[in-house]
Amino acid sequence: MNFISKKISTETLGEKLKKTREEKKMDLSKIEEITGIQIKYLVALEKGDYHEIHGEIYLKNFLKTYAQVLNLNLEEIFNLYQTEQEILNKFNPNIFPEIKNKTRLLFIPNIFKKSLIVIFLIILLCYIVFEVNNIISPPKLIIQEPIDNLTISESIINVIGKTEINSNVMINEQEVLKNSDGSFNKTINLQAGLNSIKISAQKKHSRETIKYRNIMVK
Repeated sequence: MNFISKKISTETLGEKLKKTREEKKMDLSKIEEITGIQIKYLVALEKGDYHEIHGEIYLKNFLKTYAQVLNLNLEEIFNLYQTEQEILNKFNPNIFPEIKNKTRLLFIPNIFKKSLIVIFLIILLCYIVFEVNNIISPPKLIIQEPIDNLTISESIINVIGKTEINSNVMINEQEVLKNSDGSFNKTINLQAGLNSIKISAQKKHSRETIKYRNIMVK
C-alpha cells in the first residue's frame, strides 16, 4: 500500500506577512508611509509579538490594514490569527486579561492628571474668591472706649479702638494715625450738650465700616 504524504504548512502569520512583503520588495518604511502604522508595530506583527500592541481592537485594525496593502486574503489572515491565539491561550490563557489590564493601567495616569488639574482649578478659584472677598469686604472695627450714650462732665474724651492693619481710620472725617498692630488712640474735643462722634475704617478698595458714639457733656 502506497501512502501519499501531504506537506503541512507551519508558516506563522508573522512569517507570512514578512515573506509577502519581501516578495513585493517593500520595506517597513514604505509600509509605514502607506498605512500610517508605526514601524515598531509592523515589526511586532511580523514577529508575532502581539502584546506590544495595546488593545486587541488596535491589533486587528493594524492587521487588516497591513494585509490589505499586501493584497492578502483577509479571511485567511484572521483565521490564521485566530488559530494562533487559540494555541497560545492553551499555554497561557491569561495573556489577554494581562494585556487588557495593561491597557487599563495606561488610562490611570491620564485620569490622575485630569483630577489634579480639576483640583488645582478648584483651589485657584477658591483662592481668587477669598482674595476678592478680602479686598472688597469692610474691615473689622472695634471701639473699646468710649461706650455709646455716655454722659460726662469733661470737654475732652479719648477714642480707643482697633482695626485691620491695612485700613485707614477716620474720626469725624479726619484721618487718625494708628499703630502697627492696627490700634489707635485719639483725643477728641467736645462741646456742651450732645456730641456725635463718627469713627470709620476702610481698606483701599473695600466698603466702609462706620460706628457712632453719642456723648453728652453736662
